[in-house]
Amino acid sequence: MKNNVLIPIDFTVKSLLQLKKALQENNEKCNYFLVKSHELSDSISDLLFFSRSSLLRSYSTPEFNEALEILKNKYPEKIQAIHFELFTGLTLHSFESLVEARGITSIYCDSSMLDKASRFAAELKNSKIQLNTSSTNGIVNSQVFNHLLSGQ
Repeated sequence: MKNNVLIPIDFTVKSLLQLKKALQENNEKCNYFLVKSHELSDSISDLLFFSRSSLLRSYSTPEFNEALEILKNKYPEKIQAIHFELFTGLTLHSFESLVEARGITSIYCDSSMLDKASRFAAELKNSKIQLNTSSTNGIVNSQVFNHLLSGQ
């Protein structure tokens, strides 16, 4: 069975430290689901023109893309695929549905992130899913690229 790893992100380079940790700890090729939380608007016109792919592209930054490419190049033997997901749910149950639908086997979560996906991941009570939490509060943005490049 393929390992499917969920990692809540906020499209900062710092949020990729959890991906790096997952890549270092997993010894086989995995599918990685990078999940960004987004609260939908109540506006009818916003909902009519809503596009998940456009919204995900709008969140992405050149620094984030560069850091992601660094990790892809450093750990190609451990990456089956990297998928971007937009989580628009409002409840823990909707998050559990996402986890079940994607066949998630483990979650790597930064406990200092305050987004909905991170909070729900910490609350998930599924014994089949390995939850790995840590905090990147002590790492300032100027140190992130060096940390991604290092073997630590």
